[in-house]
Amino acid sequence: MVGVSLNDCYESSSFYFLVFDLMKRGELFDYLTEKVTLSEKEARSIMRALLEVVQFLHSKNIVHRDLKPENVLLDDDMNIKLSDFGFSLQLGPGKKLKELCGTPGYLAPEILLCSMDETHPGYSKEVDLWSCGVIMYTLLSGSPPFWHRKQMLMLRMIMDGNYNFDSPEWQDRSETVKDLISHLLVVKPENRFTADQALAHPFFQQYVVEEVRHFSPFRKFKVNLCLWNIWKAATAFKCGGT
Repeated sequence: MVGVSLNDCYESSSFYFLVFDLMKRGELFDYLTEKVTLSEKEARSIMRALLEVVQFLHSKNIVHRDLKPENVLLDDDMNIKLSDFGFSLQLGPGKKLKELCGTPGYLAPEILLCSMDETHPGYSKEVDLWSCGVIMYTLLSGSPPFWHRKQMLMLRMIMDGNYNFDSPEWQDRSETVKDLISHLLVVKPENRFTADQALAHPFFQQYVVEEVRHFSPFRKFKVNLCLWNIWKAATAFKCGGT
């Protein structure tokens, strides 16, 4: 299921009541706030599901335009569903968009350029892949790739694609996941990965070596030998004192 389903609705004299799927874990944003950062394994599961949703939407020529952790909902089994299609549109053949909409930290550069240049040709579905890159970066580092307390400077960082992997959180991350993010956070939309390309990336096709703890008989033997020597020394000390 791509989005949250509307299961029923009720009308009173004052209100409409809409009954949606129950997503007990709530927003991905709240889950990330609780965890601070996610492992590559967990980020892989969530991002694969999100990109599959985007892949389906784009196959129907639908652009979401407001992808962010607050709009990704989780159930008890950590399955995701996408919500808030208020800015989404189905594009006609060759149609481009020019409206400035979305959430500042997740806006693609071409959306910002459209608002500043009346001659800009417009933007399309590629904006969703930029937002996926921002989400993925945020899940793994605990902070967004583009942030400044002065919003105008933050927007300039977005338009320049000015981000890095220099913070300590990235020291133990694989080059594979950094490579994928680098193909999503591309300023020129024509050079940005599509959902199909992202899902075909090695990050989703194989286990990351750093995540797999291989069994090593030699390492286990060394640990056991160390424990044996400690036990021998402790025993000798105890015996010597009696």
